[in-house]
Formats: sequence, C-alpha cells, structure tokens
Amino acid sequence: MKRRTVVIGTAYAAGMFIASFFSEKSICILMFTAVTIGYIATFFVRPEYCLTAAISFVFAVGLYAVYEVNCYNVLTSYSGSEIVFSGKVSDIEYMGSDMYSLTVRGKLGGCAADISFYTGDVSAGYEDKIILKAKVTEYEDSLKYQGREYSLSEGQVLRGGYAQILSVSKGGFSLRREILRYRDRLFDIITETLPGQEGGFIAAMLCGDKSELNSFVKSDLYRAGIGHIFSVSGMHLMAVSFAVMELLKRTRSNYFVRFALTEAVMLMFVVFAGASASVVRAAIMMSLMNVSLLFHRRYDCLTSILISVMLMTVFSPYAIRSASLLLSAGGAFSFGVAAPKAVRAVRYRGKASALLKGFVMSAAVSVITLPLDLMFFNEISVVAPVTNMLLAPLFTVSLTLAAAVMLTGGISVIARPLLMAAGVTAKILLSAAKFFADLPFSSIALGYTSVRCSALICWTIAAAFIILRNKTDKTSVAAAAVSFLCFVTAGMVNYASSADTLRIYSLSDGGSSMLIAAKGRECVIVNMSGSGELSYAAKRLCDSKDLRCVKGFYDLAESTTAYASAARYFELDGADVCFKESILIDTGGYTVAVNGSGMAADMLISKDGIYDTETDELFAFEDGTAAVIYINEEEYTVRRLDYGFVE
Repeated sequence: MKRRTVVIGTAYAAGMFIASFFSEKSICILMFTAVTIGYIATFFVRPEYCLTAAISFVFAVGLYAVYEVNCYNVLTSYSGSEIVFSGKVSDIEYMGSDMYSLTVRGKLGGCAADISFYTGDVSAGYEDKIILKAKVTEYEDSLKYQGREYSLSEGQVLRGGYAQILSVSKGGFSLRREILRYRDRLFDIITETLPGQEGGFIAAMLCGDKSELNSFVKSDLYRAGIGHIFSVSGMHLMAVSFAVMELLKRTRSNYFVRFALTEAVMLMFVVFAGASASVVRAAIMMSLMNVSLLFHRRYDCLTSILISVMLMTVFSPYAIRSASLLLSAGGAFSFGVAAPKAVRAVRYRGKASALLKGFVMSAAVSVITLPLDLMFFNEISVVAPVTNMLLAPLFTVSLTLAAAVMLTGGISVIARPLLMAAGVTAKILLSAAKFFADLPFSSIALGYTSVRCSALICWTIAAAFIILRNKTDKTSVAAAAVSFLCFVTAGMVNYASSADTLRIYSLSDGGSSMLIAAKGRECVIVNMSGSGELSYAAKRLCDSKDLRCVKGFYDLAESTTAYASAARYFELDGADVCFKESILIDTGGYTVAVNGSGMAADMLISKDGIYDTETDELFAFEDGTAAVIYINEEEYTVRRLDYGFVE
C-alpha cells in the first residue's frame, strides 16, 4: 500500500480532532459510525486503505476517551479543594504588583499535572523542587477570558489560587534552567538596548515574551496579516538551524558531526522558546528531514507533518485543539505541500514571474488556512498575501540579526550594533504594518454568523472543485481566488448593511458592567460599574465587530482605574473622556439614556437591564453574560451573545 503513513496519520488526526468535540459517553457511537463508514467505503476504495484508516481512526478516538476517563476526570475531581502539591518549577512569569505566576509540573492523583499558582514569594527558580499549598479549580470560560479550551490544549486542567510555599529545594545543575536564565538575560539585553516597541517586537520574535508589545501594535500586525512573525514558531527555528548548518559546513566536519550538533542546537532552542507546540512541531519535522538526509531517504513534508502531530498528541490528546499546533501544522501544510502546487500552475515566464509566484504562494496559504483562522481569530486579514510577500525580507533581516545576538552570547560589543540594525528594520516593518492595518478593508471581522458561514461555504466550494479535478492548474487556482474574493465581498456587504444600525453591547460579569455603543466602525465606551475589569473583553468584542475608532469614554463609576484599564487596550488619546452619572445617546429615532434615572428617554439602560418606557418592558441582564441591542428605523431588538460574541 502506497503512502501508508499518510493514510494512518490522516485518519489518526481526524479521529483525535473529531473526538475532542464529543463527550466520553458519545465515543462508542463515534467508533461504531467510523467502522460502518469504513465498511461502506470498501465498496468504492481499496479495502486495505479503508481498513487501515478505520483502525487508526478508532485508535485515536479510543485514546482520547481513555485519557479523559483516567486523567482529566481524576484531575477535575480535585476542583474546589485545597491541596498540597509538589513538583518542579517549569515557568515563572511576573504579573505586576509584586505578584508572580509559578507553573509547577508534578503529579496529582497519580496523573501528570501542570498547574499555575500565584505567589509573592520569589524564592523558587526554574527547575527547583517546590511544595506548596493552595486551592485549585477548573478553568472556566468567562467574558473576561475564554480560558478553558486554551488551557486544556496547553495541558493545564486545573489552575491554582494564591499559594503558600511550604518548601523549596534547590536542585543541582540543570541545562534547562541555564537555557531559560539565558533567555531571560537576552530579553533584558534586547529591551534595554531598544526600549521602544521595536525592542518589544524583537524580544517577542526571539524569546516568545510579548509583555513589552502593546495591544495597538499587536492589532496592527494581525490586521496586516503578519501577526505570526512575532510568535516563536517553525520559521524561527529554521532560521537558527540553517544558520548553524552553514557555520558547521565551513568547518568541513563530516555530516554525522553536523547532524549531532544541529540537533543539539534545535533541542536547546525548543527549550529557549518555551517548548511551544509550534516550535516542537517544527523541531520534529526538521529532525525527520535531517535523518532522511543522513540515511539518504526521500523526505516527504506531508508525512513529517502527520508524524509530528501523532507524536505530540499521543501522550497529550487535548493538544489536538491547540491553536499553536493546528495553525503551525496548517501553515506547514500550506507552504510545504499545497502552495507549491499552486505556484507550479502559474505558467507566466515574464520579468515579474518571481513576484507573481510569491503572491500566489502567499495567497494560497491565506486561502488554505482560512478554516483555522475562523476557529481562532476575531478577524481575518485581507491584505495578508501582499504584506507577507513585501515584508518578508524585513522580517528575515530582523530575525537573522537577533539570532546572531543569541548565538554570540549577547556580548555587548557584538549585540549592541546588531540590535541597533535590527531595531531599524523592525521600525520600518512596524510602520509598514500600521499603514496596511489602517486601510479601510485591511481585515474582515468575524463576529457575525453570516460572515463565518460565507467564509466556510466559499472555502468548501473551492476545496471540492480542486479535489474533484484531481489536479492543481490555472482553473483550480482561479476557483480558489474567486471563492476568497466572494468571502471578502460578503464581509464588506455585511458591514455596509449594518452601518446605519446603532448597536449597544452590554457586558456584565462579576459585578462589573460595561457598554459599547457602536455605529459603523466608531463606538463609545461606557464603564457602568467596576474598575474596568471588562476592558479586555470589550477589546475582543470590538475586534470581532471591526470597531476601530473610540469616539468617547464615559465612566459612570467614577473610577480612574477604569480609564487606565481601558487605555491599555484602546487608543483614547483623541477620545472625549469624562466622569458622569448618566449619558444620553440620540439615535435619530430613539433617545437612549444610559443609567438614566430621572432622564426623559425612550429607553433606559442600567447595569441591571433595559427598560422600554413606551411598552413598559424590562429586559434583565444576567451576571456573566453579553447582550446586544439593535436600534434601527425607530425599532429595537435585543439578543444575547455567547462568550465568542458572535451574532
């Protein structure tokens, strides 16, 4: 049977991914369905393919169910309890206000567990053995943070509260500890040499720490379609590895020595980058490529992608829903398998052929990864095919210079000129990203069901067209391009059709309440109560609705902390900022009073609900919910929103 690994890996990945949407009680039904479909398929496809795929699919589903019963259920049984937990400190993060987050890797109930705790005690360091006492709870989704799925995909089932550290034992020499300390030192060198956003960008790109990048720069990079470049991923690992390979080639050492040293550098970089799923995936794929060269075997990109996914999920099945893993694997598939076929379909041989092929490559990646973007992002960049092609050289230069600083030990006499040069290229790149991000339709907001459905339908039609033709040619490329343009058009039509409607979004969670009154791309933010704890949720909501301009910020709670919190996520410099007890919003048909006790209005909105003065109707807000009010042509409707804020 040809391509046996591809058949096994594809079925395994599909089984693991589909099982993640089912409860453990539904797993048996899923297995039975898979076997039935496999049997029916034997009448149309060679039986050995069907049998192999069915066994692999059922194995993956069963593995997911076993993990859920024997590990997940055991760990969640401790939720709400105070425990004494021991293990090694795997990560340390400064949270501000003399508070630290310690991630401790140990065992609970016989199951491996990674749990993050808060503490003001800084006596523990990387790889130190620690015993602490704290209450643990399950991760839950809320308006402030959709934490459950993300945390599970990263291998964290429980989270700890404030911990009392009972004992800390300093371990002996640890290579991992020294690498992480070096990473922290390098981060300090970069941010001290380049204290602005350029330094924060380079530090994020090399060290994986985005703490020095403000939310405005992040938004610009994502809207410009190049947000992936400041997340440490396979691209960064490849740059470092190829640099090491080139240096070793000049030493004229034999291939076995070069192989061993390159693998050692890759392993250290994985630790340096925090062992994120994207970097681990890339390291496995590059190791497979190096092994194939070592033993003179043909390297296959698709096979290596599937092997890496299998290895990363066999002991941690929840990783199959990791955004880092799926996006990096999807990107690798796009660059290494699908996009080259699209490029080969371009027959143009003129002077601009290289430019055209670069655009086709970038566009193909954008189209192929569209379903994953729908899963994980609030908006999709339309200009990504252009920006990735034009700005790739600047990114490559910045990364190469930063990698040189890392490989030379961060010595001041070498690091400073290299970082200054990297800072110049980073500044140009960030300026270009802002230019593209500020274009009116640089991105399409995904906060509407109609937009998501149109994207999925267009992508499905294009994929079906290519599969049925069984080849990639000009016609197939054109079909994919037309489908993507149809999706972009649908997003623009959605924006145009709702531009005249006033929408008032209500966010209420944990005693805090915030309103966003929006029309077109402009909005007004009203902090109803609390100290601005919902500002991050408001930012996510605004991104999903393409609300880019804040015209005013009103604080009915009279809290300076609320303004400071909102200012972290919104550009409020040019906005009207004031403390009030109530405000009036004139919609042209309705007059809305926000917290309008004693004010004449058609509608009164408070942190508790909406009151229609004409019909004497009350719509009560519930804690931990979001709602949207549509006011159009002197009529209004009210709907609740889920945590994803999709309408």
